Amino acid sequence: MFRSLVVASALTAALIPGAAAQAAPRDAAYLRVAHQTNLAEIAGNRIALRKSPDPDIRAVAVRFIQDHMAMDAEVIRVAALLQVRLPDLPSAEQQALGNRYEATPASLFDPLYVSTQMAGHAKALAGARQEADHGDDVQVRQVAAAAVPVIAAHHHALDTVGYGRP
Repeated sequence: MFRSLVVASALTAALIPGAAAQAAPRDAAYLRVAHQTNLAEIAGNRIALRKSPDPDIRAVAVRFIQDHMAMDAEVIRVAALLQVRLPDLPSAEQQALGNRYEATPASLFDPLYVSTQMAGHAKALAGARQEADHGDDVQVRQVAAAAVPVIAAHHHALDTVGYGRP
């Protein structure tokens, strides 16, 4: 009897418009972090567009803004489906980095930008791979898996620009 009720409840939830699944804690945490990272990347790269004297860095910034806006659209879509409330702002640490970008003179900006972006993308890549491989919800795993090659390409683009390394 209990099994029949569980199956009936699951079928009813699947068939009723507006009935949404809820994310597992790991998946909800990933969506929140990915969203905050996208917000921080968009903001930080807008600063890079204004401050960097290097046309290659500005080209990278344009690409990163476009890519992070597209990735965030998917994060927002899946979060809505899974009823995950996303933060309105980047994390305190990400905001502090944005403030550091703003305070850094243009003449010193590019090495700071590239080195911090390399570190941030390495961390984001590890998180996306972890979620893609071990997440509970298939939609969240797909969002993470789709982000992996984009983040890896960003890391490669930063490596190609040549700043931030001894």
